[in-house]
Amino acid sequence: MKILTNLRLILEYFEVPNRDLAQAINVSPSMVSNWVQGKRALRASSGSVVAIADYVLSRRRLETRDITWLKKQFEQASISTDFYRAIYFNYRSK
Repeated sequence: MKILTNLRLILEYFEVPNRDLAQAINVSPSMVSNWVQGKRALRASSGSVVAIADYVLSRRRLETRDITWLKKQFEQASISTDFYRAIYFNYRSK
């Protein structure tokens, strides 16, 4: 699964319109559209990825089903991550 497909899936799952994301991370709506459609690369090392993650995840309180869904997406894309650590720090900071 490509990053652009993951971005599209995540935006759909969390019900984030391209326009809202663009405004939140201070890029043009066409830039978000280009990322989603694969016309422009969204590099994992870019600050935009962190900004996107922060915005998407801040829109609602994550539930177990959300984390399970995200974990499945990462596994299908062969992306390793330590969700338990993220959950621990998220709860600890509240």
